[in-house]
Parts: sequence; structure tokens; C-alpha cells
Amino acid sequence: MYDLPNNSVVRYLVNPSQEAINLRDIPIKTLKPLLIEAHKHTYNTEQAVLNFYFYNHAFHLITSRYNIYDRLPDDLAHICARNQLISNQIGSRMFYQVLMSTHGHLFGMAHGMHKAHFPEFFVQQYGQALWDFFAKNPNSYQFSNWVNAFPDVKMGEFFSGTLSTFTFSGHGAAKAWANIARLATDYVNGDMSLESLADQAFSICHNGGSILNKGHMFTVCHQTMYHLLDVQDSGQIPQWILKHKSNKEVDAQLKADISIMVKHFPELQSPLDNTLISHSKAKRDAYVQGIAKNWQQANNWKNPLNPPPKVNHEAKLNKVLLGI
Repeated sequence: MYDLPNNSVVRYLVNPSQEAINLRDIPIKTLKPLLIEAHKHTYNTEQAVLNFYFYNHAFHLITSRYNIYDRLPDDLAHICARNQLISNQIGSRMFYQVLMSTHGHLFGMAHGMHKAHFPEFFVQQYGQALWDFFAKNPNSYQFSNWVNAFPDVKMGEFFSGTLSTFTFSGHGAAKAWANIARLATDYVNGDMSLESLADQAFSICHNGGSILNKGHMFTVCHQTMYHLLDVQDSGQIPQWILKHKSNKEVDAQLKADISIMVKHFPELQSPLDNTLISHSKAKRDAYVQGIAKNWQQANNWKNPLNPPPKVNHEAKLNKVLLGI
């Protein structure tokens, strides 16, 4: 049997964070010890952006130059291994962040649902145990009480039920939170990888979504994060790091690894082109103002939710999330 070189590219093409795996049948309580351990410390948000996109960029440069069976230089093999580690760390933490962010807002979204047909639909679709958990208005900001109250249900039911709660809510911000909740639901259903979840979560933040201003698994984001995401849109994260090595968000490991990449890919030393960097603040402001307007309209509704007795769940999802 042919043995591949220890440092061949193909070894690093198998990355758990890039695999879409169906987790629907795993009990939600399986997440409890993982959440508790991760909740012990927060990951600096700006460092997360730099690390996630730098190693992703570096890995794609390496795989574009070397064939999959080529033996890599040891230092580039180290970069590939770091990419696997970082994408899994940040992907997992972002999955937990999405879960906790959405469960910090279930109480507000559920307003008025008891007057409609939602409880009947929910129990039929996901079971009484999950409805009883949601009916207690669980709040992830009260972390210990929330995580210790997890019901005996599977992850598929838990995350789909969370998505449904936002989908059927009459609150103006429900559509935004439904889009966020759907990230975790798609991941659990095997329709999205952890890496894609993290990338799309950063994209939602970039466009005005409020995932990373909550604490939980990451530090509360600052304007620097939005600028870094603007830089990422231009494909210049490595150039930004080289220009800002003294910046507090550029840790020692990142400094060492950008030097490795420059040694092998000197084109990374091209100057940072500020003309390519967008300024997304106006877009975010418009998004947030739209959410605020919708929220005000929703609060003025006399009956925030009144679906028909027999709800077409998929049709409602499409209407809320896709506008069709």
C-alpha cells in the first residue's frame, strides 16, 4: 500500500470544520459540557476575524501552488495544521455564539404567540418537552439556569424549534433573528459546515446583524471588527497584518506565521490598497434603522401573530426568510 508523505497537502484537505455532518439525532444535552467549558473564557472578536481569514487565505495560497500529493515544507505544513485548528476552534465557538445569541432573545419574540395557534403547531411538530422548555422563557444570559434546563430532546428538534419561534413571531426584528437562527439549524441538519457557519455569521455581523455584540463566547465587538471585515472583502487580510504588526489584535503566533507566508509568497508584501476597501457603515446603519422601524410597527400591532389553524411551515419560512 502506498504511504503518503507525512506533510503532503492531501492530509490537510480533510478538515472537520469543512464537513457537513447531520447532527439531528444527537441529544441537545450533549452540548452542555461543551458549552460550559467554552463559556469559561471569551475569544477576542477582532483576533478571531484576523485568525479565521488569514489562515483560510494562507491555506488557499498553499493549495494553489502545491499538488495534493506534494510534500510540503515543514513550515507550510505548520500553517496548514494551524488552519485546521483555527477553523475548528472559531467555527465551534461561533456555533455556540449563534445558539446563545438567539436564546437570549426568545422571550421578546414569543410575545403574543400564546394567543395564536403557534403552541398547538409547535407541540405537534417538536413535542411537549421542548415547548415546556421554551414556555419558561429560557434566557442564555442566565447561563447556568439555561444550560441546566436543557430538555430531553434531540438537536434537530431543538434548533428547528428555535428557528420556528423566530419565524412565527410578529416582532419586527424576528426576520433578522430567524436568519441568524437558521445558521445553526442548517449546520445541525448537515446542510452547512462549521467553517461556512462562521463565515456567514461574520457576514451577518458585517451587514448589521447583532451576533457579536452580546458577549457570550466572544468579546463584545468594536468598530475595528467592521473595518477588518471590510478589509477581508477586499482580500487583503495578510497585507493588513503586515502593515499593522504592532496592533494589539495581531498576536505573536500570527506575526510568526505571516513571516512564514511572506518567505514563500513574497507577493503578499504588496502595499495595502485602501481604494479597494469598502466602508460598510452606511449599509449597516440602514439595516439597523430598518429593523428599528419594523420593531416599532410590530409593537403597534394589536394581534402580533394570527396564523391560520393549519400552518404551512415551509411556506411561512420562505415568506419570512426569502420574501416569497
